[in-house]
Amino acid sequence: DLRSEGVRDVEGFRQSFEDRLLSETDVTIDRVRDAMPTDAADATDFVGDTLRTLRTDLTAAVDEREETVASERRETLADARGAVDQAVEAVDDIALHLSLARFALEYDCTRPVFVTGEDAAVSVVNARNLTLVARDGESVQPVTYGLGEHGITSVPNGVNAVPGEQRVAVLTGANSGGKTTLLETLCQIVLLATMGLPVPADRAEVTPVDSLVFHRRHASFNAGVLES
Repeated sequence: DLRSEGVRDVEGFRQSFEDRLLSETDVTIDRVRDAMPTDAADATDFVGDTLRTLRTDLTAAVDEREETVASERRETLADARGAVDQAVEAVDDIALHLSLARFALEYDCTRPVFVTGEDAAVSVVNARNLTLVARDGESVQPVTYGLGEHGITSVPNGVNAVPGEQRVAVLTGANSGGKTTLLETLCQIVLLATMGLPVPADRAEVTPVDSLVFHRRHASFNAGVLES
């Protein structure tokens, strides 16, 4: 490039090369001149040797600076270790509670009520399937359902009656009528509550369980599970 600009003599080439390096990089004029060779055979050797020496010198300077800064900071960090650990723990706690709050707001969740003692129940009012909510948003139809000795005494508009208190239920209905979705929703409620998380329902009562079994056998030929 320098040759194409009409630089021909040695001193002009050297000066133009200095100017180019200073304009294109942050190196100083002293560092550039210290890197220039005195025994270069031609312009190509002169440029190549200069750049290689510059790169080596700068890399060494970076390493030295890193070690100096690290050495200076080690003692400072050691003295502040207690405060740093406390800050990390506080940030972790804040991040956890913030994530729970954002999750609860995003899916309109509430804190579940745990039913203990002789009573046992799984009941939900306007529960929403998280998978469907994440995919379809507001078009999800909420579910009000109950098993066991629950505390649902009133139901939302559009629900025919208060759920019964039977401990065992047989769920039937037409294909694509929502049977599996209802079971998935109840499983999500129980799992989230067991994990200590808010649940996507206006109200939910859950009895802590040792295990939760959800078995699905995939249908074939587009037939429903009962038919197949």
